[in-house]
Amino acid sequence: MHQLPKHLKEKTIVIINYNEYSEKVKSFLLANNFNTMTKDPTDKFQKSIHKPMQNCNLIIDKCWVKHLFQKKPVPPNLKAQLKLHKIGIPIRPVINNRTALAYKLVKYLRY
Repeated sequence: MHQLPKHLKEKTIVIINYNEYSEKVKSFLLANNFNTMTKDPTDKFQKSIHKPMQNCNLIIDKCWVKHLFQKKPVPPNLKAQLKLHKIGIPIRPVINNRTALAYKLVKYLRY
């Protein structure tokens, strides 16, 4: 197994062919038993979260409900970082949840 020195891991720029990147992501999804959904469940999930938020006066103040509600929620996208220090250069899945439906609510409840 080869390893890069720590100072190179932090400042490395990787250029990879899009098709090769796409294949690595697809093989990761298949190997980890991910399934494709036929319908986006975001709207249904949004309704199931919004009603309890409005009725939960003890935990969430009424004036905060409109600020914690995502106006246009979208499912988070999967991005992949390459693990250059591993044999076969596998991927590390990265998901940005800031546009996800419950992001603001979870952040509020954590504090």
